[in-house]
Amino acid sequence: MQLTYARNASTLEQQGATIDYTDHSFTLSPSLKWNARRNLNFDYVASLSYTGVSIDRSAVDRYIPFLDHRLYTYWGLTPRLSLTTTLQHYYTQAPDISATNLFFADLGLRFSFPHMTVSLDWTNLLNRRTYVVTGYNAINTYTRTDRLRPSEFLISFRF
Repeated sequence: MQLTYARNASTLEQQGATIDYTDHSFTLSPSLKWNARRNLNFDYVASLSYTGVSIDRSAVDRYIPFLDHRLYTYWGLTPRLSLTTTLQHYYTQAPDISATNLFFADLGLRFSFPHMTVSLDWTNLLNRRTYVVTGYNAINTYTRTDRLRPSEFLISFRF
């Protein structure tokens, strides 16, 4: 478990006015590993942070949350065959912008031979192709769409 605080301060000159800008970030990062059996392992890592900005030494109006967590699982099905899964979730909620929830899943299969390992990996199983954020203000609404890497299947040989 790790708990951190970061502070970044700067001064900005804009149209003859001096503005003191301070960024405050609090982060909690737990990490859990569990070997349920010799052939079954779980690894969970997370990062939960809250970031806020103060202008001219005023109190922070609102902290913005960001959560990133991942669960990795290893299953040794036989001494030569293993299966891995990864589940990952991102969340953030900035002011006046739609909340963001992104889920990803990966699957891997490994075959071990005496002088070679064959890996089959399928990434982005849910085939999430876009990341869309919508912002709102008194005058208009805007939408930003980012393209993400589509689902992929990879076969690799290691000698």
